[in-house]
Amino acid sequence: MSGGFRHWILEEERISWTNAKAEIEQLFGRVDRTLQTVQTLITEVAKPRMPLKRRSARIEHLPAKIAKMSKEQSKPVNSVAEEALMSVDVEMESTP
Repeated sequence: MSGGFRHWILEEERISWTNAKAEIEQLFGRVDRTLQTVQTLITEVAKPRMPLKRRSARIEHLPAKIAKMSKEQSKPVNSVAEEALMSVDVEMESTP
């Protein structure tokens, strides 16, 4: 009788290990899909909205643009600087 009981215990352990293994594989599958999704999102976010040369050119011309706007609008440089920075951001976002 003890052989039957031992066989039953071993069978239960095998079943529970099989179930645990299946759950672990399922979790790894979910983790893998989540990592792929995150990687895709990072790739999408990292895509430049405009070529780097054009972005740098716009940023390089910013001081001259600020000075010109300040002179034209007769406003202090710091208030014009915010407007200029915002316009560059808008240009960068709207340019493919």
